[in-house]
Amino acid sequence: MRKPYATGSNWTHIPGEGWRWSSDTDDITFLVSQHSAPFGAYYRLTAHLEGRTLRAFGQRSTPAHWFQRAADIYGAWSTHHLDFSAMPERWSVVDV
Repeated sequence: MRKPYATGSNWTHIPGEGWRWSSDTDDITFLVSQHSAPFGAYYRLTAHLEGRTLRAFGQRSTPAHWFQRAADIYGAWSTHHLDFSAMPERWSVVDV
């Protein structure tokens, strides 16, 4: 089973949007999206896990943190020990 690498090396860069990783076998996608603000660019993580789309509250100045978090989340999801309430960041459901 292919998993998202914490280094971002197997993510696809989408100019103007950010980086995307999608599972070959499951309905799982992570998006590290790039945003602009007066203080500069920042990145956020959105996770689509089998019909649920959630976005992490929090901003990072580089995408590297979110690559690692996506790898951690995928690992927890694949072992059925995924608990968003116990994660260091807050999450919100995204309407798609």
